[in-house]
Amino acid sequence: MVIILVTGRADFIGSHTCMNLLELSYKIVNLDSYLNSSKKFFKEINKICRSKRINQNLINNFEGDISVIKSIEEIFRKSKEIKLFNSGIYSFCRTQISKIIRSLF
Repeated sequence: MVIILVTGRADFIGSHTCMNLLELSYKIVNLDSYLNSSKKFFKEINKICRSKRINQNLINNFEGDISVIKSIEEIFRKSKEIKLFNSGIYSFCRTQISKIIRSLF
C-alpha cells in the first residue's frame, strides 16, 4: 500500500487533499503543527469519512512541525514507504491528484 505524507491535514487545503487521497484508497501520514488550524476540525473530517464510507484507519496523525528535523525523523522511522506530498503548497482536484500519484510510480 502506498503511504503519502501530507503536511497540514487540519487546514482547508490539507483536509480536502486528504479526502481525495482517501477516496482513492491511499494511506495517509499527516504531520501538522496546528498553528493555523485546530484538532477540532478532525471531528468534521471524520464525519465526512463515515458518511462516504472511507476507512479512517488509513490515516496516521503526527503532531509536529515540518521545519523540525526530529518530527520528520520520527515519521520516517515509523513509516518507511512514504511518498512525499505537501498539501500546504499544492491544491489539486481529484483528477490532478490521481495523475500526480500515478507519476510517482
